Amino acid sequence: SKDRRLGLMQLVARYLGSESKTEVSVEQMHEILRPELTSQEREILEAYVRDFIACSLLTREKDNYRFSHQSFLEYLLAREVINEIQHDKPYFMRRAQMPQAVREFVIEICAEANVKWRPTLLSWVRLERSDSDGVFSRLGGNAVTLLRYLNDPLAELDLSGSVLLGADFSGAVFKGIRMEGALLS
Repeated sequence: SKDRRLGLMQLVARYLGSESKTEVSVEQMHEILRPELTSQEREILEAYVRDFIACSLLTREKDNYRFSHQSFLEYLLAREVINEIQHDKPYFMRRAQMPQAVREFVIEICAEANVKWRPTLLSWVRLERSDSDGVFSRLGGNAVTLLRYLNDPLAELDLSGSVLLGADFSGAVFKGIRMEGALLS
């Protein structure tokens, strides 16, 4: 179906965005799609992937595939970000700093849908506070950036000790915000 194909393209976009890549090989495409396919589809994986590529927004360049236009990748990544927030399962948001174009798509889609994500985004900021394995992700920074661009006042927030790598605070009013020990870069 069209929705399924779009969902699979979204997975390819998530992989590319998370890995900061612009193209994917056929072998990588198999790895990305295999977990999402039914057992019947897996039996004919080669043919299924070939059909998927032929009917998608991907173009071939040598032995690799890329989205035919950068804005397709950005739009699909925005859909993935929205999906991650709605299901409280960050993947891309943890692994890569959200590009401005993706953020703009997310905000445009959100404005139309009138969604309320503040509790989830704030919980992600708090989650990064307790990250004790020494591996810092982009989750807190991406979450605060989205809150900021969704016109959240950020007033009176306690961001102390939070990992806010790559957070965009441009234009923010810092009235009452506590940021002692926050990791910003």
